Amino acid sequence: MTAAKQIEQAIDAALALAQTGRYDDAMQILEVGLEANAVDGLEQRVQAWHLLGLLRQELGQLAQAQAAFEQALDLDGQAVLVLMSLGELLLAQQQGAGAKAIWLRALEAAPATGRVWLGLADAQRQQSLWTEAIASCTQAVALRDESLLAAYNNRSMLYAQQGYVAQARADAAAAHALAPELTGPKTQMALAAFVAGAFEEAVAWCDQVLAQDTQVL
Repeated sequence: MTAAKQIEQAIDAALALAQTGRYDDAMQILEVGLEANAVDGLEQRVQAWHLLGLLRQELGQLAQAQAAFEQALDLDGQAVLVLMSLGELLLAQQQGAGAKAIWLRALEAAPATGRVWLGLADAQRQQSLWTEAIASCTQAVALRDESLLAAYNNRSMLYAQQGYVAQARADAAAAHALAPELTGPKTQMALAAFVAGAFEEAVAWCDQVLAQDTQVL
């Protein structure tokens, strides 16, 4: 059996264990597989290190998760999924500068991916780079991929924070038109209305969100 196949089997077994909540056992299988196959199966080793990082992150082992993602990137510095996972991890820890550097690397590897532009926008927002963050969201909107709803929502929020009332309301309306059944766009409609001084409208949108949440509960 080739090294690549052995690691594939370790990944499959780890995923099965993780789905039942046995994260420690899943991580042990991956660690053993990686130790036994330290040379061959490059693509599979990248996947294994990535999965190991995700599992460590799930358990709150953030430093170890970051180390696993970095191990994967040492093998393939253009692994977009790994770059995105590391970027999101750094964002969650409010490490805006480090996250921005990672998202820029992801952008080099996948410039036509809206999620990457939105990750960069989040990093820029953490650094109070409002103009740059809006521009990154605009790039995501222009791509019109599966991240379009989030792109409209995020840009609306940024516009609202910067006092661009008309733009905030327009983006909130665009997001709501894409997914009128979701509470997220309704919440953004409420925020945009509030920033515009349309307080009764904002309350009406909030009432819709609360009513929908109650129905879900």
